[in-house]
Amino acid sequence: MAFLKEIEQNKTVLRKTGGKKRESKLEEMIVKDEEDYYRLMKETYFEKYYEQIEDFTFKSVIMPLTLEDIKTIYDANMEFETSKKTELDITNIAHKIDEGIDKIRNQTNSDCEVFVRLSSRSPKDAIYHLEEFPGLYKQKLQELENQEDLFSKLHAFYMASTGVMSVSSGVKATELLRKSSRIQGDLKVCLDAGETMNLVIREFVQFPVKNELRGFVHNGVFTALTQYNNLAFFPDHLGTKSIVEQKVKELMEQFISAMKDVLKSFIVDIVLDNQGKAWVVEVNPFGELAGSCLFGWSKDREVLMGDKPFEFRIVEEQPSLGFVRSELDPRVLEIVGV
Repeated sequence: MAFLKEIEQNKTVLRKTGGKKRESKLEEMIVKDEEDYYRLMKETYFEKYYEQIEDFTFKSVIMPLTLEDIKTIYDANMEFETSKKTELDITNIAHKIDEGIDKIRNQTNSDCEVFVRLSSRSPKDAIYHLEEFPGLYKQKLQELENQEDLFSKLHAFYMASTGVMSVSSGVKATELLRKSSRIQGDLKVCLDAGETMNLVIREFVQFPVKNELRGFVHNGVFTALTQYNNLAFFPDHLGTKSIVEQKVKELMEQFISAMKDVLKSFIVDIVLDNQGKAWVVEVNPFGELAGSCLFGWSKDREVLMGDKPFEFRIVEEQPSLGFVRSELDPRVLEIVGV
């Protein structure tokens, strides 16, 4: 499994960090093995905590999947993975999603678009296989002033990759499920264990991508906050940082209290919408396999674990072109032409 390789790589990093006095503490991984990984994943299945976050997040509907449904998605996913074909019929899944969309629209009394995910995670990597995505990226870039600037290109990419995930039909949503590699392992684990998971249909709320954040909670303490897109430089962040921090801290005080009987340690994704309201998007397992954005699980472990004071980090100056190239997925570099 890929995550086991990642665990071993992280262990190596941890061993190289700090003096002998700290070494034994740093070598102990939060996510210890395969069994622990899937335990943590299941603890943060969306339906496990939705009741607690309902007042803090977007309207959502949970649609149960049978094992047969999961196999249908998995088979279609593997067909695309191995042959790039989309011939397997997954109309029954599309119908379930359409049913969920109708429920969301009844709840919101609107014709809103939706975001579709599984209990475990979203199919957001499908963007690289969508024919319309390069065109949407160019459209978003046209909305920005300096279209030759690297950070305008990254901004446009983030806007496009968020916007393309909003769908209005089951057919479009199943295209994402069919073309996503990141959900493949979760589907396989369900099939191997004879366990089900759910489809989650969520109201899509517009937000500026610069307002996407990730927070860390350890043992009921809000320990750290970071800009989500760790390579994007947004100059206006410098002037609004303290306001954003205060808004998020007010949200988190209530949210941590609501989560206390479910999870005491977790990672939470947060956005501020176009009106400046802070929303909880989702909860992820607290541990090395979740992205730490502008923090590092090794070098900033004491901050993330609450042994050092709270920190809020943003990108305060433009990263070098060399650093950006070294950090970005080659597929992103190809799309933005860097």
